[in-house]
Amino acid sequence: MSINLSQVTSPHFCAAPWTNIHVNFTGHVKPCCYGSQTGYNSVQDGVWDYTDPDHPELNQLKQELLSGVEPKYCQGCH
Repeated sequence: MSINLSQVTSPHFCAAPWTNIHVNFTGHVKPCCYGSQTGYNSVQDGVWDYTDPDHPELNQLKQELLSGVEPKYCQGCH
């Protein structure tokens, strides 16, 4: 999925799902440190499909951000 940041005007937009991989202290892989406590994977599981460009939950998060919807995942963010 490609993105042209110059055309994004949503107040809910965040670039983290395109640029970040956050691993918290419990080993959960997430797009950022502020999002919900739900991880996309766990490093203990040895599964890194979060980096797959076809990851369904990550792509859903990206689509919501691009469409101006505040994703449920992001509600913990300031």
